[in-house]
Amino acid sequence: MFKSLLYFAVACTAMVGSQGASGATSDQVFHKIASEKSGGMLKAPDAEDAETWKAVGQATWVEGPSDGYSASFSGQRWVVDVEESESVPGRYRMVPYGEGSYVSDLLWIDCDEYFYVNTQDPERVYCEDYSHLLFEVSQLVPENGWQDVAIYGSIEDHVVSFPAKSFGVSEDGETWVYSNVNGNFTIYLPGANVVDYSFAASVTPCGDNEEIVVGCTSGKDIAAVKIKAYEGTVTANDKVYAEVAQSGEEIAANGETVWTADEAGKYTLCVVAVDGEGVVRSSDYHVVFIQDDDADNWEPIGSGTFTDPILPALGYDTAQLSEPQTFDVAVERNKSDHNLLRVVDPYVNHPFFVRNKRFLSSHSHHHYIYIDATDPDYVVVAESPTGVDLGYGQVCVNSPAAWYGAEHSKDEIEKYYGAVKLSDGVITFKAQTLFASETGEQHNALFRTICDGRLELPSTSGIADVAAEGDGEEATYYNLQGVKVDNPEPGTLMICRRGSHVTKVVVR
Repeated sequence: MFKSLLYFAVACTAMVGSQGASGATSDQVFHKIASEKSGGMLKAPDAEDAETWKAVGQATWVEGPSDGYSASFSGQRWVVDVEESESVPGRYRMVPYGEGSYVSDLLWIDCDEYFYVNTQDPERVYCEDYSHLLFEVSQLVPENGWQDVAIYGSIEDHVVSFPAKSFGVSEDGETWVYSNVNGNFTIYLPGANVVDYSFAASVTPCGDNEEIVVGCTSGKDIAAVKIKAYEGTVTANDKVYAEVAQSGEEIAANGETVWTADEAGKYTLCVVAVDGEGVVRSSDYHVVFIQDDDADNWEPIGSGTFTDPILPALGYDTAQLSEPQTFDVAVERNKSDHNLLRVVDPYVNHPFFVRNKRFLSSHSHHHYIYIDATDPDYVVVAESPTGVDLGYGQVCVNSPAAWYGAEHSKDEIEKYYGAVKLSDGVITFKAQTLFASETGEQHNALFRTICDGRLELPSTSGIADVAAEGDGEEATYYNLQGVKVDNPEPGTLMICRRGSHVTKVVVR
């Protein structure tokens, strides 16, 4: 089960004239490489079939070239066998993604292709173009056909290292995004003093009682690990990580720490691992949710039927995830406002997860998709964690009306994305009217839905006929304080009375 980076790079685009979901334009969000690559690699002086190779021992490989394909690869390390060319001394080859490598284990694919590194010039070290079965890797140097860019590595004391964003990764050989994003890519050749700055952090995606468990595993040369929480979604970058290193809370470098939030909501936890001099050697961020079940204010209204447009937007190649599936869901409504709905544990009856329960959350709390159907022609889906984790963090959903509602007018959002609508007891999710996301994805990426979906509400929902009831009656509007308003402003939330029917609406 795999997913495509390029798939969502096309599917997710920021609003015209606005900031993207992570506060950057769409090209910045995906770190798309602006420089052009013409043709293939400029070959080394001797053709491969004319070279003879000798084994020189084992190297420690610290991953970086493929982290634009999956951020989880970054900084992982393993041992590889190394050969050196006898005809071109300083030219090495190895099989980094073969059996036993972290990438192979995660992707379930062993790739036996050689990776070539040329260190003849210690200040102009470059790797030749490399093709994995799922992606291509290319260092941004003229030797690989890149124009107007030359980002070389270096070698000192048998340690080969490369600057941040010195590589590109592609799935089609045409669209490239930056890799070696954090500059982790290092090869410790035989004879090198291997420094272990390895670091991994696991974080529970949502928690009970305002608590999130953070587990860390650090290499011997990591001196401290620090964490800092930010409300909402934050684009983690070098500036943010420097702030965490300076003022973050120190936590256990090896073992678990419980982080406690002040209140329910969404947070971005930024974590850094620093060396003895305080230099950030590894960094990571995790989007987490603190749940507030609020069960006393909700009541079950029965079973609905959901045709899911959310998971197909994420680019997985498994049929039951790439195509809309229809299944039953439990629905609740708010006791004081029947226009507010929530779908309970939305994916427990999805055909894929019925047979693959390991991808469903084992948390002690429920997960909900929250829906505000106050305006049947402009239904809002609040950002909601769904309790599904397919390996890239928890799957979440929201509508552009919720994500952009504070920055853009209803007309702007509806013009660009369309709107989720309610009619005759059915909520319709046309393509592009929802955003799907995964909390572990790079750059807080949002994926536009690419197919239609629908939620058929239980007949007891109490809002099936909101749009039709009282259609023949003149509308009278009141503000939320109960004061009558003769000419309400468009976009204002008002109380609307039509005959004997009273509801809250957004004035159009």
